[in-house]
Amino acid sequence: MPGLAAPKIPDGEKVDFDDIHRKRMEKDLTELQTLIEAHFEKRKKEEEELVNLTDRIEKRRSERAEQMKIRAERERERQNKMAVSSTLSLFKLMVHNSCHHMCPLPFQQTQTGGKRQTEREKKRKILNDRRKELNIDHLKDDKLRLKTSTMSSLSGINFTVGLDARKTIVRDQFGIVEIVQVCKMQSLLIGVSPYLG
Repeated sequence: MPGLAAPKIPDGEKVDFDDIHRKRMEKDLTELQTLIEAHFEKRKKEEEELVNLTDRIEKRRSERAEQMKIRAERERERQNKMAVSSTLSLFKLMVHNSCHHMCPLPFQQTQTGGKRQTEREKKRKILNDRRKELNIDHLKDDKLRLKTSTMSSLSGINFTVGLDARKTIVRDQFGIVEIVQVCKMQSLLIGVSPYLG
């Protein structure tokens, strides 16, 4: 060990080995005590740093939870505003469309530009796009069964789509009747005759 020097033996005197051993033990004890104190001081500092770190983590976690709560609240408000604005715009559009026949001519929209497709032409185009030729002459029994099962599932899907369309038509007709009644009531309150045309 560095710092440990050999004891000096005096000339002509008796050497007291017990005294040398006792001094060495005391020196080792003081070194050990200083090492223990340094270790405990270091450990105390590390524990303080650990406590500070856990406090910072908890604080950060609580701030993060608060931010997430605020963000979720803002998102909920935004969704509510979007739902309200979409229903309001839909209602305005329905009122405009239902009261369109009562508006004076300058306010009605005029058709400009090229020839537009009629609804019948649009429907024919969609049906022609959907139509597939049935080519089953070359199919074997298992392929033919598979083809019939897929076609029956497609026809079931088309049937459910038709039912859904009928339901929406009935619901829309009911909404239009209500809007027409509202327009008539408003025009009566304003003093304009609802039967202009």
